[in-house]
Amino acid sequence: MTLFRGHFFLFGFPALLLTGLGVSAWTYLTPNNSSVVSTSVPEPGLYFDRTTVDFGSVETGTTVQTNFTVTNRYPEAVEIKKVVGGCSCQSASISQNRLEPGETATISAEWKIGQVRHRIAESVWVTHTLPAASPEKMGELGLILQAEAVPEIDYDPEQLEFVAGRDVDIEVRLKPGTRVNFAIKRVGCAAPYIQTSISGDNRVVRVHFDSKLLPKLRDVVKDALVIETDSPIQPRLTVPVRVVPQSP
Repeated sequence: MTLFRGHFFLFGFPALLLTGLGVSAWTYLTPNNSSVVSTSVPEPGLYFDRTTVDFGSVETGTTVQTNFTVTNRYPEAVEIKKVVGGCSCQSASISQNRLEPGETATISAEWKIGQVRHRIAESVWVTHTLPAASPEKMGELGLILQAEAVPEIDYDPEQLEFVAGRDVDIEVRLKPGTRVNFAIKRVGCAAPYIQTSISGDNRVVRVHFDSKLLPKLRDVVKDALVIETDSPIQPRLTVPVRVVPQSP
């Protein structure tokens, strides 16, 4: 089990190592020493059954769920003031907010894997009171969620960048991820300086940058190319667009 003490804890390499230790001894981090200490007597603090959950390969658009168990090993009651996800794609709750000494609660977390690719990680943040004898007023810690996002439809390049004053044609190529058969319904960009079309095989989006429609650019301009598909999970692919000024 893992113990958190002190007013704030940032996850790093030592925290990840804790998840691989045996459960035959209590494992904890002291406030002023990040080294791992083992003892047969548990130190006061909040103990978690785990601090990191790796969901492995998960298809984009899928919602995953997990639970963490927290036990109060302080000699007095602790109030869990807040349990929140690190982004809008997450939700989290706790079975009870007040933990008497020795009491256990369950933290439930849900995470919707959005239109991302590759390795991703988010945190569930837990804010709690500390014993009256502690100089800090509140404690905060993060529980890590990890996954390898696998898209239904992949595309390349992942973003488009143009230089003001230079007309350019770029192709965005779509390829199967977990979905073999798919079709592009429509493409577009709100920016007037970007013209788009779909190739005959319905796998390539042709993008033309018309520099005459963006004269005298001084700052970076951002927009997005939107590709609508018949995929129920990825009906809308968004490719970031950047236009940068010419070098002096």
